[in-house]
Amino acid sequence: MDEGQANHLKAYGMAFWVLEQGLEVEWLLNYRGGSFLIPAAPSISGECTIRGIDFEPMADVQVQRMLQGIADPEVNQQRVKLEVAPRVAVYSPKSKLPWDDAVTLVLTYAEIPYDIVYDAEVMEGKLVEYDWLHLAPRGLYWAVWQILSFLPQRSLVSGGASEAGGECGFTWLSEGE
Repeated sequence: MDEGQANHLKAYGMAFWVLEQGLEVEWLLNYRGGSFLIPAAPSISGECTIRGIDFEPMADVQVQRMLQGIADPEVNQQRVKLEVAPRVAVYSPKSKLPWDDAVTLVLTYAEIPYDIVYDAEVMEGKLVEYDWLHLAPRGLYWAVWQILSFLPQRSLVSGGASEAGGECGFTWLSEGE
């Protein structure tokens, strides 16, 4: 995915789609900007074309030469095998507008499926259903506080979580000690 790839974000979605089909993907870190090595198949090249993603079919000998170059300890490149499409969740208020969250915009554009989780889902223990949870900085502070909620006094750390936090039994710091 160097300058020759016009649609980097869609390429991530394509890798995800291939994983959903039960196939493995190799993420080639720092190779041409972080390319993906995906098995050749008519269904995959067709899906790339539909999504507007550039791809380069390679002969086995070309792949082996490329992988040898990546394995060279003198270069800053790495192969990462991806085997399963993760279940993705984004910690975000349900009432947010589409342009309020860059992460959900990118995931939607890349066609990577995700769920929105917020305070109620955290309190219901639903985070175990996900392999990857994205926390925006604002949400991170509240979620860390949830982890520390074993302490006797539980309070909301900051604004932005008022109604849902209150429904979960939390109070504002200013209302506490």
